[in-house]
Amino acid sequence: MSVFLHLLLLVPSVAGVSLSLTSGEVCEGAVATWTCVVNNSYDGVSVAWRNNGEIAYPLNTLAPLGPDSPFNATLTSINSSTIISIATATVTDIVNGSLLECSDSRFNSPSTNVTLILKHPEAANLSSPVFHDDGIRVSWSGATCLSSLSLSVHLSSVYEVDVKNVAGTTHYDFIPVTSGEYSFGLTSVDYSGNDIGSMNSTSIPWKEPKISVDTNVNNNIANFTIRNNDDERPPVTNCSITFDDVLKSCVMNNIVIFSITPGAKHSYNITVTNAAGTVNMNGELSNEVYNTTMELSASVDPLAVAASPTVLGVLIILSVCWILLRICWKRQWCCPRVWRSSFWLLFFCYDCCTYDAGVIFYTVKGKTTAINAGLENTTVGGEKGPDTTL
Repeated sequence: MSVFLHLLLLVPSVAGVSLSLTSGEVCEGAVATWTCVVNNSYDGVSVAWRNNGEIAYPLNTLAPLGPDSPFNATLTSINSSTIISIATATVTDIVNGSLLECSDSRFNSPSTNVTLILKHPEAANLSSPVFHDDGIRVSWSGATCLSSLSLSVHLSSVYEVDVKNVAGTTHYDFIPVTSGEYSFGLTSVDYSGNDIGSMNSTSIPWKEPKISVDTNVNNNIANFTIRNNDDERPPVTNCSITFDDVLKSCVMNNIVIFSITPGAKHSYNITVTNAAGTVNMNGELSNEVYNTTMELSASVDPLAVAASPTVLGVLIILSVCWILLRICWKRQWCCPRVWRSSFWLLFFCYDCCTYDAGVIFYTVKGKTTAINAGLENTTVGGEKGPDTTL
């Protein structure tokens, strides 16, 4: 076979040669493979490799290029128009800056080469997780010369739910099955097995929507406004309100209007969904009592809503009782003598019992006595005075 290949090298040829890195990296400790493809227009073309001054004409088994090169080469495919060969090596610092060359025939034109530049390991930089489709996407950058990139997933910062080797990728899409706070950790390991860096992400809440509902009832109209109270959770994907048998879709912070029947009670069901789950809110409303605008939410006490009309009713009843008592008192008991200097005279008899009493002083046997000279209202003075009007 070797004699045949050498004879082929003596035949003039016109060929095209390409060389590419097909696996691995130029990193210390990594196994890297280059593939050389020689295309020719007629039979009789061969292939050769050269590195660090060592030349080899590969056969069907891996063979070293020479003692000064870490590469081994072999033929992988040969037919009438194409020859494919690979050269592979466990990379060391000896290859840094050297040329790896591939040719169709003893490195006469055409040939191709690549300069080997040894790269150094760098740990990955972990980004904050984000919501993506039906799950959570975590991304990273800067990973270089890593044999392993271990991604760990934590629930509530304690329970480890998943570990993946994500080397060679730049992101991972995680689909949670349990509601809670998720965080991620990333550990970088080079080809020598050394841990060169670890990072932990911030947490992200995988929870169903947290909403509040404002309901405004005004005459024969009911307005609903759905509000998202936690924007850090997965975004809302569906919102709907069923009012009796009428179904309408809703958008956060936008008003949805329904017609209501005076005196009738109406039921409603609100459904809000995101990627983590669904929440429902149910209730009833009517305008039987209230024809004015009122704001309702989960935090409003119904007793407080009814307080204003209750207080008004009590005040009306007290006012009526006051008028009735005043009429009855004046007709029956206004201004008895015993009440003239009483506190209650100011409230019940001030307009019918006003008098201007004169006082006469006289002396009997050396004792001075005062008597009442009379009332300004001469019709009043008995225990029951005549009827007066309001």
